[in-house]
Amino acid sequence: CIREESTQSILRLETGQGQSYPVKDGIPDLTFPNPLPASDNNTRQFYDLRSETYDQYLPLTFKTHHEDEQKIRNSLIDGLSLTQGDRILEIGCGTGRDSEIIARRLGVEGELYLQDISALMLKKCRLRLENVELKKEFCVANAVYLPFPDNFFDATYSFGSLGEYSDIRRSLAEMDRVTKTGGKIL
Repeated sequence: CIREESTQSILRLETGQGQSYPVKDGIPDLTFPNPLPASDNNTRQFYDLRSETYDQYLPLTFKTHHEDEQKIRNSLIDGLSLTQGDRILEIGCGTGRDSEIIARRLGVEGELYLQDISALMLKKCRLRLENVELKKEFCVANAVYLPFPDNFFDATYSFGSLGEYSDIRRSLAEMDRVTKTGGKIL
């Protein structure tokens, strides 16, 4: 359930087991563990500090390697074999550069769940997708502890963030856990 704390005007998401998570600007912060380990907290701070200029400088990465960013992104997303109406998780969605492509392919019947460790990057993603018609759910979370049920997604996608996770092996196990049997993880 979601409740508002009257003394602080803070929305909180509360579980039946007594855990409480803040909801800021409509985005729940489902970060676990809290506090974050130092390496995950450093990653959060790194991306929070770069959220305003991230889209301005990221294309240089592709240009440096003489690659077409949109061609690369579309080619990777092709590997998901998406169909309209799928339920997809994008881990480390950042400012939504891939999210736009995924959303178009899912159509209005699709569901796109967007996760990032940086609330500021996630806000940029939400702004980028504000006019896209499909079910969108945003959450701040640690990719090492995904806040989703087992076998929930048709596919799980992450591009460029795997090396940022404090425990890559555990994050891959989490991706496997939340993706349906026979689903794709890319």
